[in-house]
Amino acid sequence: MNTASAFAAGSISGESARSTDLGGLVPSSVDFLMGASGWDDRCLRLTTVAGLAARRSVLLLFKNKGTTGRAQRNDAVLRKYYSTRGGEATHVEESAEDLGGIWARLSKELIRSWEEKGAPLDILLDLSACPRYFPLGLLASGFAAGIVRRATLIYNEAEYTDVQSADLFTAGSWEATNIPGFTGAFEPGRPRLYVLSLGFEGAKTLRFVNRADPDRVAILFPNPGYRSEYPERTWRQNHTLLSDYAVGNLDSPVVVSAPAGDAIQAWRALTERRVERFGNENIYYLCCGTKPHSLSLALRAIATGVGMLLYPKPSAHRESAIRPAPEFWRYTIEDRSLPRVAVEMA
Repeated sequence: MNTASAFAAGSISGESARSTDLGGLVPSSVDFLMGASGWDDRCLRLTTVAGLAARRSVLLLFKNKGTTGRAQRNDAVLRKYYSTRGGEATHVEESAEDLGGIWARLSKELIRSWEEKGAPLDILLDLSACPRYFPLGLLASGFAAGIVRRATLIYNEAEYTDVQSADLFTAGSWEATNIPGFTGAFEPGRPRLYVLSLGFEGAKTLRFVNRADPDRVAILFPNPGYRSEYPERTWRQNHTLLSDYAVGNLDSPVVVSAPAGDAIQAWRALTERRVERFGNENIYYLCCGTKPHSLSLALRAIATGVGMLLYPKPSAHRESAIRPAPEFWRYTIEDRSLPRVAVEMA
């Protein structure tokens, strides 16, 4: 195991670690576990960890099963694992686009876990195959409510075979949706800044940003990527957006470059570059890139207490050709200033 980065800002601290052995990254026991099934085979990697025990867990099983049969197979494997390792296990089967319905079940189970323990929780969240709305919402809301002490997030890198497709992961258009726990601090009449993490779906990102029509754009760019060609492809597929909003090149003062898989290093880079004009802008963070970069945007917003974290809710998710890679990340986030009395989650 290699400890990659460590950083602290505001009331939170974080550490990233990387390994080819997922078992060496996963804690042996947690109060609460959450993950998701689906056609992305990365969802199964946690099932190789035999030493995990959770007191309570939630497994998301989405109604869109695709056409290959992989989702049904993965559902069965994960049901068994969560029933064995997840303690009091809850299986939630809803449409992946029913954010409100799933969130109500998730937040209820997290609060129940806290009530049972009577103390702030240690939680484990599997980012790999889960829509980022849910783990990032649990992270922010749990810290804001004072019911989460430590959050461990795991992520399996992937190889993508069809990165030229305009609909690589999602179908239809995106709708801006605020992720729970990120309330922001807004003043009418201020100009709006959008801080975007960039990924392979450049055309959708451009249409999404154009509809919002921000006054200014800053970029979190994945460089280096898991594979050496990924940064160039990301830049090429977002070329029109970068040109239209006068971003220029990677040396621009509004571009923050950070490793695609290291959420903590990306958080540090965002903090040190400070592309925001606090007190002068309404700030929106938009998760269009890698899940680790989405986490780094979330950590930036949590640490500053400023800015809205937006999830680009798709019309539907698309079954994609994704190969799990033999590399795993762990991100450990701790709240360094828990309140004396926990408040109700929003």
